[in-house]
Amino acid sequence: MGRNFSGGVIAVAIALLMLAAIPNNYVTNMEISADNSQKESSIISNPTVSPSSTTIRLANNSLMSNVTFSYSASSSGQIIPPDNISLVHDIRSGGGSSLPDAFVSLGNELLFAANDGIVGEELWKSDGTSNGTVMIKDIRPGSEGSGIVDPLAVGSTIFFYANDGTHGSELWKTDGTSNGTVLVKDINPNGSSSLSNFIALGNKLIFRADDGTHGNELWISDGTPSGTYMVKDIRSGAGSSNIEYMVVYKDKVYFRGLSNDYGNELWTSDGTSNGTYMVMDIRPGSASSSIEGIVSAGNNLYFVAKESSNKELYVSNGTLNGTHKITNLGMTSASDLTAAGDNIFFQAGGFNIGRELIFSNGTANGTIVIDILPGLGTNNLALEGRPKYMTYHQHDGHVYFYARTQPCASNATCPGYQFFKSDGTVNGTTLVSDVAKNSWKCNQNNPSISAGRYVYFVMLKPGEGDRHWYRTDGTVNGTSVLGEFAPGQFLRHPGNSDLTVIDGTLFVSSGGDNSNYGYELYSIKNSTGIIAEPTWSAYPDLPNGITINPVTGEVSGTPTVVQNTTQYTIWANTSLESASATMYIEVVGAPEFSYEPANLNLVRLHSMPSSIPISLGGVVESWEIVPELPSGLDFDLVNGEISGIPTVNQPTSTYTIWGNNSAGAYSFDITINISEEPPNIVYQDPSVELTQYIRMVDLVPNSNGGLIDSWSIDPQLPLGLFFDNGTISGIPAINQSEQSYTVWANNSEGSDSDIITIQIAAPPLGIVVSQTELVLVEEIEMDIVSLTYIGGNVTSWELDGELPPGIVFDNTNLTITGTSSEIGSSNVTIWANTTLMSDYEIIQISVLKDTDGDGMPDDFGGLVSSFLSEDSDDDNDGLSDVSEQTSTPPTDHLLADTDGDGVCDGEVSVTYDEEDICSAGFDYFPTDPSADSDTDGDGLPDEIRLGFNTTLVEDNDDDGDGISDENESSEASLSSPKMPDTDGDGICDGSIEVTIRGSYICDAGPDDFPNDSSAYLDTDSDGLPDEIVGESSTGLVEDLDDDGDQSSDISEIENGTDPKDPLSFPTDDNDSDGWTNSQENFCGTDEDDASSVPVDRDGDKWCDVDDPDDDNDGWSDLMEKECGSNYLDADDVPGDDDGDGICNLLDSDNEDSSSFPIWVIFLIITIGLIVAGYLRMGNISKQMDEVIANTQYDATDQIWEESEDEEESDD
Repeated sequence: MGRNFSGGVIAVAIALLMLAAIPNNYVTNMEISADNSQKESSIISNPTVSPSSTTIRLANNSLMSNVTFSYSASSSGQIIPPDNISLVHDIRSGGGSSLPDAFVSLGNELLFAANDGIVGEELWKSDGTSNGTVMIKDIRPGSEGSGIVDPLAVGSTIFFYANDGTHGSELWKTDGTSNGTVLVKDINPNGSSSLSNFIALGNKLIFRADDGTHGNELWISDGTPSGTYMVKDIRSGAGSSNIEYMVVYKDKVYFRGLSNDYGNELWTSDGTSNGTYMVMDIRPGSASSSIEGIVSAGNNLYFVAKESSNKELYVSNGTLNGTHKITNLGMTSASDLTAAGDNIFFQAGGFNIGRELIFSNGTANGTIVIDILPGLGTNNLALEGRPKYMTYHQHDGHVYFYARTQPCASNATCPGYQFFKSDGTVNGTTLVSDVAKNSWKCNQNNPSISAGRYVYFVMLKPGEGDRHWYRTDGTVNGTSVLGEFAPGQFLRHPGNSDLTVIDGTLFVSSGGDNSNYGYELYSIKNSTGIIAEPTWSAYPDLPNGITINPVTGEVSGTPTVVQNTTQYTIWANTSLESASATMYIEVVGAPEFSYEPANLNLVRLHSMPSSIPISLGGVVESWEIVPELPSGLDFDLVNGEISGIPTVNQPTSTYTIWGNNSAGAYSFDITINISEEPPNIVYQDPSVELTQYIRMVDLVPNSNGGLIDSWSIDPQLPLGLFFDNGTISGIPAINQSEQSYTVWANNSEGSDSDIITIQIAAPPLGIVVSQTELVLVEEIEMDIVSLTYIGGNVTSWELDGELPPGIVFDNTNLTITGTSSEIGSSNVTIWANTTLMSDYEIIQISVLKDTDGDGMPDDFGGLVSSFLSEDSDDDNDGLSDVSEQTSTPPTDHLLADTDGDGVCDGEVSVTYDEEDICSAGFDYFPTDPSADSDTDGDGLPDEIRLGFNTTLVEDNDDDGDGISDENESSEASLSSPKMPDTDGDGICDGSIEVTIRGSYICDAGPDDFPNDSSAYLDTDSDGLPDEIVGESSTGLVEDLDDDGDQSSDISEIENGTDPKDPLSFPTDDNDSDGWTNSQENFCGTDEDDASSVPVDRDGDKWCDVDDPDDDNDGWSDLMEKECGSNYLDADDVPGDDDGDGICNLLDSDNEDSSSFPIWVIFLIITIGLIVAGYLRMGNISKQMDEVIANTQYDATDQIWEESEDEEESDD
């Protein structure tokens, strides 16, 4: 089979592939280019509102789904240019520096710490004006200052820690007023409580503090002394839990914590003791996983940790099972984890390159290394860009950061850090500014901030002693230095300065040089450059209850008045320009309607006048009626119309009609009565003149009305005449003058009548015969013919001629009766002899053929009979005589089985005189006795009988489904050769769509389960259906891995791969054991434990629980079990003397050749499993190669050691 490689060969091959893949995984020759793109000033666009047009239908008195319009300004005039940087207030006058820091916003004011040179560093606030910049409170009286640190807004309260000179550094709060600035709690009465790691959790503050007894632990505060307490002593005793990297995620705080039993690991807390626990012991035991940089991005939590010697990136959903490693980079250092929308950026090093930029979307394949400074330097050590101080800029979706572009010749001559941006791709990582002087190490805190359209940052230019402020729009041409107060002289950055934007105003600490001020509070108004916000309005006024928010452009509310579709103009107006959109609003009320008339009285078989609902309220969106209408009537689900022709009578019944729309539902009841039409009868010849003793022609009325329940005639008919359901017939026995008779037809709806007159003349003298022209049917008893003589006494009667055999003249009773079987015509003469004379009457007798014995003659042959009807299907085979005579080829209309093969020409079984003539057809080859059936209508017979000379060619696919009859007739087959869709599920057994004689049968298959209508598809040919619809009739179990790639369908859907494509499956391998996560989940092993691997005895990367050939000897496990060999031992294979792939045990020479050999069944199964297996295994092997070739890291055990970070000092 070519799959049985030794483990050593595989390992070597994998290692070589991995080494070969390394150059493709990194940016080894990354060219850093500056982004010089800039909008062309000549391109002018008009302001727009989106959507430009929208149509909505609202339900009256129901809350609408809000519609929000957005405004896009023109390319000119709408961007508010930022103001110049300017002094807010000289807090420490005289050239000294107040060094404002610890910025935090409270409403629209800035709170900060500053030193006015008199009271020391204390708490201040500013509204952006000089007069509005004031000290809030002198917390520590005197000149020493309280040392404001780490202010944080929690709702409308600012928490911070400060030292009032009495309690040490403790927790304080302020509402921006002096009286509202108070000590929250003296947590450590014997000293400072070492507060840090402030974070807001809901309306409470979570932080780290030391009460002097328990060490640094997790605390919580609601701003009151009693509401400020330790959440949990994570490291019991006096030791500290060393809490760091606190972040809020899914309404909990996550952090690194140290306990007595475990090292530094991932913890979480909901602010309660019971809700505070370790999420995962990443590095089992007391050793620490050294977690760094926890950050929340999108729906995930990210952090860097090590489970052994090196660090890796982890992603988590906040639970143990949802926390897993996504890289195997072998990092020795990682820092600056920064959320960027749903992704993260960070710096990492130690995996054969220096410290470089890493981007991740939370997956292994989506984690890439952007090697800013590639190559090797002195001592063969990797060069490194050392990106740091990352800032996510939402406006363009980039992360801005500082990094080196050139290697250091020595520590004293390193190039300066330049300013970059990156979108997470190699090509999208570019220089923004490269003006920094050599050796600038960029060791400032908070050197950049995102503000609307711009990013503000600091740079140290060549020839300068301090840093300056810069602003960029992301391009080189759009980057400029700020704060020029004299030609060539610029305001400086103090080295450490907080940056905060409040209502579009950026607050910074700046000054120095020759500006006549120390480092003071400065601001840049309109710093964001955000487009001027429009004011929204609508014309005319929106419907009652509906409003448009003038600030956000959101249309919302609950309409209170029904109205037809009305056009509104939505305006967005700014101080410089306007734009508009069109909005169409229809308000519909709950449906209300009626039907007139509401009571329908209908007549069976008469078309009813359409009944259409009359709308009295809102537009009906859907219609229903309960119960169903009577047969023949239709209910239109689109417009509620009732129409049709009723076919059954029924008493008055009630029907409820429902009309529904988004505003509600309404019902209306109608009644329907269906009655019969009153009778309407007429006799075409109402005046009848008869002769006594002579049979009359039947008098039959025409009925043009409803069904007739009963008939009556008044007065009673003369003797010899009969009345039967309106038909008058017989032989009058008396004569009478003209007499009127009234015939009544009655039903439930009324009666109708017609008047006929009957006159019976006396018979002529001589012989009187009731019927002289007799048209008879063979083997059918004739109607009695009576004779009499008028005018004397007959002494004798004589018959001259021969009556047809079976017909008898009784000269005593004077009747002719009987049944004849001889076809033909004859005349006989009957003589009446009296004493005076003799008289005679000639009687014509015709006996007609009746092939099928149904009492109707095949053909009248020019004769006329008022009492018989000609047979239109002489042989009674279900085919009319006309169709048989005109068919191709024509068939004999007198032979039900033209070719005598025992199959009737038509679809009816034929029996004559209790003798079976033929079985029901159709015979599709009616003139050829060798064949009769043609299931698929292709003109080829299903079977050809032996012993006949024929030109027909037998069909090898009777049902036309694309599967040969031979295959479908085998014992192993689950489908019928005569049924293209054996289970009737609409999917053909074979791969061909089937239409037979113009009738659609089924869609193209194949149906992998042709005898079970609940399933049809088996993508991986493993015998399990991809989906089961309804209940399986054969006990099928749904496949959880449709494409057989050992990745469950659920896993593939979650990872965005195709569950129907074995070449598409997740390739993440958390534990780097060579088995993908999805494979391990499918095979039942731990995806995070490299020691837990699937059982794979033959080493084909196909776990034994799913491998059809566990020992890889070319014989399936199923076949080996049947053949008696060990399916786990590649050296133990079944005997196969003739080499036909069928083991000796199943390949018996004594088998009856007329029966289907059972070994074929196993052969079919085996071939199916092996084909499916090779397909799947080939796909998996290919995918594993691609994983190795395209992985973002080298997964070997090599660990690169790197020296500690060089010590850097500020300029």
